[in-house]
Amino acid sequence: MLIFQPQRPRVVYYKEYLHPSEEQYFMPGEGQVFIECEDCRIAPSIYYESSVEQHQKYAMYHGSNIPCFRS
Repeated sequence: MLIFQPQRPRVVYYKEYLHPSEEQYFMPGEGQVFIECEDCRIAPSIYYESSVEQHQKYAMYHGSNIPCFRS
């Protein structure tokens, strides 16, 4: 995921948590990226990883105030 913000360098986020069907084709990224915007701290997630509880807990522990939850 390419992240563009005004007056800031581009950032790339690589999906960390792969669905089992993706594991034979892709390698997981390393390290969560946070997007800072005024009083928001966003932890992006890509598809499957938005449902991974470990990803959500890590984001919240590290100050994300806009977590991604899936019901």
